[in-house]
Amino acid sequence: MGNSTPILAILAGLGFLSMWLGLTIPRRRVVRAASGPATPQQRIATVESLPFLQGFLYSMVRGLIGFVAPVNEQGELTSANERYLQMLKQADWHWAPGELNAPTPSAPFWNLETLWGSKIVAALVGGTVGFLVLLVPSLAMGLPPWGAFFGAFIGALQGWISPDSKLRAAVKKRQHELTIEMAYRIPVLAAYVSTGRSLTRAFRYLAGRPGGPFVAEVRRLLAVYDATTSLSAAIEGLMARNRMRALTEFGQQILMVEKEGGSIGPALDVLSRAAQRTLKRRLDKQAADNAAQMGLPVSGGAMLVVFLLVGGPALYIVLSSL
Repeated sequence: MGNSTPILAILAGLGFLSMWLGLTIPRRRVVRAASGPATPQQRIATVESLPFLQGFLYSMVRGLIGFVAPVNEQGELTSANERYLQMLKQADWHWAPGELNAPTPSAPFWNLETLWGSKIVAALVGGTVGFLVLLVPSLAMGLPPWGAFFGAFIGALQGWISPDSKLRAAVKKRQHELTIEMAYRIPVLAAYVSTGRSLTRAFRYLAGRPGGPFVAEVRRLLAVYDATTSLSAAIEGLMARNRMRALTEFGQQILMVEKEGGSIGPALDVLSRAAQRTLKRRLDKQAADNAAQMGLPVSGGAMLVVFLLVGGPALYIVLSSL
């Protein structure tokens, strides 16, 4: 019974903390979860997989979000939230009311609320697992259970940063895919425009074909253009959403032609060559990285063979002479 006292105390403390946070956290904070059942844009994948604990977990998360999410006194997004919001857009995970496109189905979170909620849930789960991993052997060996709190801290820390790692990896992957696709799609735009058709018609031609992230951005661009009848606004939205050098240069060239006048064909030709050069640099870098990674097991295998052929007999002779 004495060994279970710390566990009961922790569970009671967590329950009291969630109730206190839910009642006392100010409602003016920017990043917070609304009351009531979770809407599609508020759902957290980990919580949805535990239907018997959904109500308790969502209540705890709603209290903790306002407590841990960084905000300022004016109720504006802080630099951390602005960075997260930009990365969500760059990964094509962002989904807010009024979004023109459906969310990415595989996205683990879609907005600031579900991102912070995922961080909290992952920290709670990681902390619980880390606590139990060290608690069980401690109790089995009759040792004090306080060392389990170190395991809880390590597990919670790992869970807290795991959503950040997923988000950064998604941004990096999508920007790599955009670089590859632009090297093939911009020449198509240039060829279509060279026949005398307008750039918007070239965009519609490209949007009507299957494609990857660049075609998806063209479809989003056309949706903004159809709603505002302003190609400049659509291009500026494209650049602001992605914050990627290749797409920024692409948008700036179009905006310059729109402002100064002239033909977009030569600019697209220049962009085509630039996109292909960028793709070549990326592929060369990736090839060099792959070669370096492949060299490690090869060198390790060679050292093992040398040890078996040279060191093994020598070691056998030394041991047999003892």
